[in-house]
Amino acid sequence: MAQGASQSIEAANELFNFLSKDNKHTPDLFFKKRLERTKVINRRSKLNYRIFHFSNPILKTIRNESLKVMLKNKIFLNSYIGKVYN
Repeated sequence: MAQGASQSIEAANELFNFLSKDNKHTPDLFFKKRLERTKVINRRSKLNYRIFHFSNPILKTIRNESLKVMLKNKIFLNSYIGKVYN
């Protein structure tokens, strides 16, 4: 679902940061953090895939109206999007 390139760039940056700290537990910490991050992104990608591939016009209207409301809610934005991009 088009996550490969962005995940590669993010993983390379994280690995660089871990290696520059010169910690003997770097591989364990890196892979643990990447696994957690990958699970979150994978769940969100699957949810977005399902939501944005509606073919029913009524469901599309409900989705679009719901998104308008949710995108104005700062609590939602911080909890949903903030976890991925922080």
